[in-house]
Amino acid sequence: MRNKPQRIQGADGLRAFACLWVVAHHIAMQFDVSQTGWQSIIRIHGALGVAIFFVLSGMLLSLPFWQAALGERSRPKMSSYAMSRLSRIVPGYVLCLLICTYLFADRTATTEWRLLTSLTFTNWMHWSTFFPTPINAPLWSISVEICFYLMLPLWALGLNRIRRIDLGLAYIFGTQLLIVILQRCFLAFSFASSNTAITSDPLHAIAIDWLPAKNPLGLFAHFLFGSVAAGLLVRWPRRDVDAIESSTTHFNKFDLLALACLLGLAIDVYPEAIPLSGLSRLMNAGHLWYLFYHWPLFPALITGLLVALHHSRCLGRLLDNRAFEWTAKLSYGIYLWHMVVLELLLRHWPVSLAESWLGHVAYVCVTVAITYLLAATSFYCVEQPVMQWLKRRQEAAQAKPKPSSDRRATEPGFA
Repeated sequence: MRNKPQRIQGADGLRAFACLWVVAHHIAMQFDVSQTGWQSIIRIHGALGVAIFFVLSGMLLSLPFWQAALGERSRPKMSSYAMSRLSRIVPGYVLCLLICTYLFADRTATTEWRLLTSLTFTNWMHWSTFFPTPINAPLWSISVEICFYLMLPLWALGLNRIRRIDLGLAYIFGTQLLIVILQRCFLAFSFASSNTAITSDPLHAIAIDWLPAKNPLGLFAHFLFGSVAAGLLVRWPRRDVDAIESSTTHFNKFDLLALACLLGLAIDVYPEAIPLSGLSRLMNAGHLWYLFYHWPLFPALITGLLVALHHSRCLGRLLDNRAFEWTAKLSYGIYLWHMVVLELLLRHWPVSLAESWLGHVAYVCVTVAITYLLAATSFYCVEQPVMQWLKRRQEAAQAKPKPSSDRRATEPGFA
């Protein structure tokens, strides 16, 4: 029986990179950075950091379900699974949402309706509520992530009937095909709803354009690529690699695979820089089915990169440096709060005052510093205490002795 990977080497580094890429993307939008050339990597493609988050979530959350399907552990308890996911996501999200709603927005019926749908994680269902709050549009992805948490155990019911890794991977790709078909059905409903929409709200206009693609069903295709990585990690644990590699080796074949995946990602994100990059455009055919974020090439390359980094001897350790580990720990808070910081700075430090390169550097440094401070405060004062409280409750419940199954021992009249 294999032991599950206790720590996925390279995952923290990749999470930190994705987080910083998203933040850089939104800062670049404030400065109106060019949408062409290498600057497009930040201004246009920075949103791909969200897709990396989805693949990472798919990998980490699928691991115990893969292990249960292959008979390496018992199935996760749904109560523990649900509480651990909600305790990780809800406290920081609700705090950020309430602050954005009541301190930065006018109190209107529309605001209250957005808040209600956001608190119930149903805001993705309609373009009028898609963005929970005008000043923090990235919060739209939280409800999608919650939907993934609900969809994963249902999807895993089919995985539990499979005892072979190759059949499990085939099941994933079969699910991907089903998503493509169902996504076309969702498009008809979405377009029928949006074609009758009349709105002057710019966020509503963006939501009408985004919703056909950026819904839990379509984005679950990215999440499932993470499940492919989880299956491969369960099938080939790192200790198997260590057994066949010399302990003195500092660079192995998985480092080469990681470099190949990085090169593929570079071609995918910035095809203009590399000749014969039509392959990237050909592989990124997801837009035909409204499966965005460069599906299927981008999530497939991230999947390969995750597996390669975990088994590598050099690149995985290099990526998991202390700065990136710290950023990964705070990444959720950074994602929640960076738009709040940008809104505050825009009110008190207009970008027009930072037109020199030195002013740009100062603006970015102040933004990042305040964002890290808020994220650390959120993590240590809100998120971590809730998770620790829940953990103590679960340990106490497990330690509590169960009642005897012999009814005579508890009924009066029996010795």
